[in-house]
Amino acid sequence: MDDGTIKIALKAKPVEGQANRLLITYLSKKIHIGESEISIISGFNSRNKIIKIDSGNKDLVLENLLKDQLFLPTINDSLTSGAKE
Repeated sequence: MDDGTIKIALKAKPVEGQANRLLITYLSKKIHIGESEISIISGFNSRNKIIKIDSGNKDLVLENLLKDQLFLPTINDSLTSGAKE
């Protein structure tokens, strides 16, 4: 988006942190870092979140996150282990 934010739509329900876990799993796979390097620092119970990514290479993280896409797709429960749609 023009203000530097990235919009990601989740299908997971915001119940017991399910959507937050799915977001972290998605980001981890997309930018090729461990889930432990990603944390939600603001908005844990909100639609809008601030995410902290502990990676040494900001440019590589952004490149991997935005690679070949004008926007990020809606992601669903299939990214979580054992989850079914």
